[in-house]
Amino acid sequence: MRWLPALLLLLPPAALHAQEPAVLGQERLALAIRLYRAGDHELARDTLIELLNNPAVDDLELKIKARVYLGEILLADGNRTEAFQTFRAILEDDREHKLDPYEHPPDVVEFFGMVRAATLSMSPGDPPPLLSLPPPPPP
Repeated sequence: MRWLPALLLLLPPAALHAQEPAVLGQERLALAIRLYRAGDHELARDTLIELLNNPAVDDLELKIKARVYLGEILLADGNRTEAFQTFRAILEDDREHKLDPYEHPPDVVEFFGMVRAATLSMSPGDPPPLLSLPPPPPP
């Protein structure tokens, strides 16, 4: 059994993940979060979009977490309408979802709360609300 880690090093990365899309999804999410926190919003965003569009990854909790970070990146980059739509997609899958204020910045938690209030006030089948989004906070 001591030789197993050495054998795994010889396998190409694709072979390690071919049977475990959930593991691949977790790794892609972790990579995107590291990129975002390091300031590479564009690559983090692209990584999250790739993860969300991967049909092999079907873990709903993983996709919700990926959407949370995607919305956070969009909001940080000033794309408030896209962030609103991304957060709204989370609430379509989990109407009770709330952001952890210890994991996300206060402005993101507040924005998500606004999206949540607007979304929960709608009846199923209603068109999206035409909201006047509050202005971004001053720099």
